[in-house]
Amino acid sequence: MLTKDIHQITKADIDELILDQREESKTLEFKRELNFNDSAKRELACDIASFANASGGDLLFGVDEQRDAEGKRLGYAGKANGISCQNFDELRQRLENFLRDAIEPPIPGLAFQEVAGFEDGSVVIVRIPESWIAPHLVKYGNKPQFYARNTGGKFALDSHEIRAAFLANDGRAKQLLDFCDRRVGLITAAELPAKIDTDDRIKIATHVLPVLRRTERTLSASQMVSTDLSVPMRSGVGWNHRFNLDGYLAYDGLSYSLLFRSGGTEAVFTTPTLTMENVSAFYGSRVEQGVIDSTIICLKAIRKCEIPGPYSVHVALVNTKGTRIVQHKDYFPREPHTIDRSVVILPQLLLEEPVGNINIPEFLKPAFDVLWQASGWQSSPSYDDQGKWTGRNN
Repeated sequence: MLTKDIHQITKADIDELILDQREESKTLEFKRELNFNDSAKRELACDIASFANASGGDLLFGVDEQRDAEGKRLGYAGKANGISCQNFDELRQRLENFLRDAIEPPIPGLAFQEVAGFEDGSVVIVRIPESWIAPHLVKYGNKPQFYARNTGGKFALDSHEIRAAFLANDGRAKQLLDFCDRRVGLITAAELPAKIDTDDRIKIATHVLPVLRRTERTLSASQMVSTDLSVPMRSGVGWNHRFNLDGYLAYDGLSYSLLFRSGGTEAVFTTPTLTMENVSAFYGSRVEQGVIDSTIICLKAIRKCEIPGPYSVHVALVNTKGTRIVQHKDYFPREPHTIDRSVVILPQLLLEEPVGNINIPEFLKPAFDVLWQASGWQSSPSYDDQGKWTGRNN
């Protein structure tokens, strides 16, 4: 796989790849042409699925392998002539539509890039992420089949390998949920990595975790410090940093953020309760804004450490039993519905797209709706009828 962001790749990068005689690998493959006859379409689907079922990678069309005098491929980049590409947007749409129909389930996060300026047109790059919902089945053609890759290229999975792929995917999902359950358990027991004001307050925890196993790593001290980790609920007097047993911590008297050495993140803040008509209540808008800030802080730290997505986002509230969510002090329903449990676990969300393309408040709407529903509301009042964030509910 090329090391640059796919949308930053230039002709100079392709020329350098040729000059360096870059070899094909588990995460990189060259194709001289891009055709859409039946056999070529089957081959394309198998190539794309094999990358997704393995470690991801880049497929470059318009780059040919070097060949010897007898025409035998030598396995490294030989020449980049490009392919005819009169309308890249139409080509991308055609590829997206075909791959969506040819592979089950569809592969999330595919990216496409045109690099112009070659003798016969453009080099077209398809970047395939390692999939968090693997394995993917190629269903185009007469024989449905699962494929993966190694250093020698793609290969068909046998029955044992298919079963192992399914089990690995299920195991990772459970691992993420178990991790969050353990952390929420510690927060419930007030075993916090930093001292924050929790008296008569509700604690809100946000976890943002890399989904793919291969993106987990042991971060160095310098990497963690370079993130400039901040806190979600700032006290106005700044915050402190220190290392702890889990990783790197930012904290003040109201909240903390924790970057784990494995690359995951945790942000915790508190919100006060107040008594309204003899019922304990808290402002939903304050919680929503805190979760938005927590998510942004966590994502910023993960991205600064160059840990790729997708990311799993988990939000939980602690000490909520018997409380009511309210909009503002002048509006309190005559028949308040109180939350019926001490710990509220909101729906897990998956962040697949590049972080810069995501509207975080709108991404979090499904979780916020469930939060308000826990107290009898139909949905979060912080959004308009089109689901756009307004933030105006207090």
